Amino acid sequence: MLRFILLALLFSLPLSASAQASPLADRPIAARAMAELQQLNLSAVQKQQLVAIALDARNRQQAISVDQQALLDTAQPALESGQADLIALTVQQQAITDRRIDAARATRDQLLAFYTDLDPTQRQQVQAWMANAITRIDALRALSETFQPWPALH
Repeated sequence: MLRFILLALLFSLPLSASAQASPLADRPIAARAMAELQQLNLSAVQKQQLVAIALDARNRQQAISVDQQALLDTAQPALESGQADLIALTVQQQAITDRRIDAARATRDQLLAFYTDLDPTQRQQVQAWMANAITRIDALRALSETFQPWPALH
């Protein structure tokens, strides 16, 4: 859960100390999170560091998404024709999943290193933001547990 929260923080950062648009502003969480992050009073250097982390994470995710789509484009026709090698497809998907986990760990490590360089007030503000984010995420989790994509079989 902490990894998700840190990633949510990561993908919603302003580009610089000015009011320039974030290169990540197309993310749904961006508007609210950007307003909340303004309260951290990050220096221009800190904002640049955080944006660099965000861009690294986005680049890793985009590369993984390209590979995922390529696998789907290969798997779909093979499955429809009944000629799919399920073992090979599973191995390929596992490799993509492993890369996704490695990418999340790399981002986590970068964010934790950044966090250790924050001053105590900024750290406290980040923790308060994370506490609020956990509350929102828990509410979404509770909603998702009641979602039933298929009708109950009777």
